[in-house]
Amino acid sequence: MTKVVTYKNRGREARFRTDATQEVLAEIQNSDAALFKALDILFSRQTFDERLERTSKYKNMKGFRWSHAKAMSDIAVSLYEVGRLTDSQKAWLREGTSDHPSRIGMYWEQLIISW
Repeated sequence: MTKVVTYKNRGREARFRTDATQEVLAEIQNSDAALFKALDILFSRQTFDERLERTSKYKNMKGFRWSHAKAMSDIAVSLYEVGRLTDSQKAWLREGTSDHPSRIGMYWEQLIISW
């Protein structure tokens, strides 16, 4: 049975299927193309000045957390400039943290809405 989840943020609401979320996260873990797409989505959601300064300035729930902004912005720019990521960059993005099984997967709300 498919469960529908409602995600609310600052007065906006989005509804999506939990199985779709799991499918996207699995795809990111297993496919470099999906990982690149996820990184592109998140970097493009940063504000213009955040992208220029490779930081997170605003609590707008868009783009990277402040603790990831520099590293993930650097990786995104590297992807745009070189057209690929190193194995260590891909591993770091896919690596788990104490609060989520995947560093890039912790942004699932933004990814599922934009996927």
